[in-house]
Amino acid sequence: MTGSFDWPARRLLTLALLGCCLLIASAQAATSAALATGEPPYRLYLPVTPSQEAAAVMQYAGLDFSNHGQLVKIKIASPNKRINGGKPIVIKFYPGQECSFGEQRACIQAYRTPSGQNVIFITVHSGLGAEAEAFRNAVEGTGFAQAGLSLEKVLARLGDLEGASVTIIQGDVVVDGLHLAGLGRVPAQGVSEYFASPVTRSIEFAAGYSESLAWAANPAMPLIVFETCGWRIRGEPAPKNLENSSASVYLGVIAGEKP
Repeated sequence: MTGSFDWPARRLLTLALLGCCLLIASAQAATSAALATGEPPYRLYLPVTPSQEAAAVMQYAGLDFSNHGQLVKIKIASPNKRINGGKPIVIKFYPGQECSFGEQRACIQAYRTPSGQNVIFITVHSGLGAEAEAFRNAVEGTGFAQAGLSLEKVLARLGDLEGASVTIIQGDVVVDGLHLAGLGRVPAQGVSEYFASPVTRSIEFAAGYSESLAWAANPAMPLIVFETCGWRIRGEPAPKNLENSSASVYLGVIAGEKP
């Protein structure tokens, strides 16, 4: 992990209203008991050892996610006209450490998997006007304080998007030939536990709901991973102690080759 986070002290990432509004808080000020008080879900920053911190990097094929002043665009090719009208889905943000809603920043972390592969982990908002609003809307639609599509249609769209071509642009650097090699969804009943787990377990946890992500928990290649919230889907149980705009989590895995 690079940057100025206070390691090895744990950090918590608070995901709140408007589709994961992000703030940073220290672990000393927020405990697991907060999950039962109606507070927003807490995202545990990974506890790393100095050796892990030195090993993980924020760079990928010429992209530099430690550069907080340069906009990053992740373009996901739409597989059909039903998804985003056939146009590319764009997630755009400035890399950051603190990423409050409305600032157009993503919180970036990096860690090494047991296989030694580097993972750059991106957390983005999905609320109105946010960095990943286009992704959330393409996957689940937008209704009045809830998703616009049924769960069946959302899952179908996730399946259609898996394997899609991805291009990432940062300034003059253009990295294409990438793939959305895994895409999954953590439903309402798993969201609180997901946010209470270290980032290093995010993929493994999400794979319990989306088996296609299992390979990415210990991959044979470096990865870029993004997470963002989904809104409540009509007919799905309400998320416990969470807002409707934090009713699920989408986890996307980007890689240079398909697994």
